[in-house]
Amino acid sequence: MVARSLPPERYEPFVVTLFASQAKWAYGSKDIAAALWLPASEAGMDRSRFDKAVADKHLRDWIVSRAMDAQTRWNVDATPGFVIDGKLYEGAMSADAFSKLLGS
Repeated sequence: MVARSLPPERYEPFVVTLFASQAKWAYGSKDIAAALWLPASEAGMDRSRFDKAVADKHLRDWIVSRAMDAQTRWNVDATPGFVIDGKLYEGAMSADAFSKLLGS
């Protein structure tokens, strides 16, 4: 929700930071929103926009419904998971392997 509330050019760097620090904010804190505030602020988000993002129930419900739809439709049970040309690819892969899947 926070990543989607950032400007597009900050989305990917923020998500990379989240994955790199996941053990700290996801498992090392009882208050995940408080733990996410630091990387969000480092990505240039002000507190008011952050509070609005984490309180956005419509966005949360949309994200959860998309994840549930993917799990049901494609039997996705790993992160990352990609559906390309109707086929599910799960797990980490190199940039070269991913590029080949995309036909690049």
